[in-house]
Amino acid sequence: MLGFASLGLLCLIFAQAQEDRVVLRGNVPPQATPENDAGPVRPSFKMTGLAIQFKRSPAQQHALDQLLKDQQDPASPRYHKWVTPEEIAERFGLSRADIGRISSWLRSHGFRIGQVGRGREWITFSGTAKQVNEAFHVEIRRYRVENKLHYANSSDPSIPAAFQDLVNGIRGLDDFTPSPL
Repeated sequence: MLGFASLGLLCLIFAQAQEDRVVLRGNVPPQATPENDAGPVRPSFKMTGLAIQFKRSPAQQHALDQLLKDQQDPASPRYHKWVTPEEIAERFGLSRADIGRISSWLRSHGFRIGQVGRGREWITFSGTAKQVNEAFHVEIRRYRVENKLHYANSSDPSIPAAFQDLVNGIRGLDDFTPSPL
């Protein structure tokens, strides 16, 4: 039987494990600068079109690269043998269990799940700026750029360390459109 001290230590270890996070670097738009800062959005600010994009394992990526190469090689038995998004999901997408874990984590922060990509390479979701702040440890702020008001995350988002091998990035934390090359 555990004593109070042992139980307290277990609770502390569990809490620390829950807090282990990794930062997703390179996810702040270049326009989100202190010079352009126009203050925070309201906590109730609605954020739609958010998406978590997933990574493939090195083995999955290698197999996908080989498939794509083979599909373009007339000497290959896979030449022009196209696959469906569902086949991509089964061979190269995130597992259903991992999709479930990440979806559950998003729901635990109050987000509404939109859809899962047919190839299981992303999940869309929506919520408020407060939920984004609590889940990803970022503040959503207003930025005035070229006399237009935008919103964006002021720092790189973070995710639970348990998801670091699964998550590639988060899209939709800002409303800046990419500039043409």
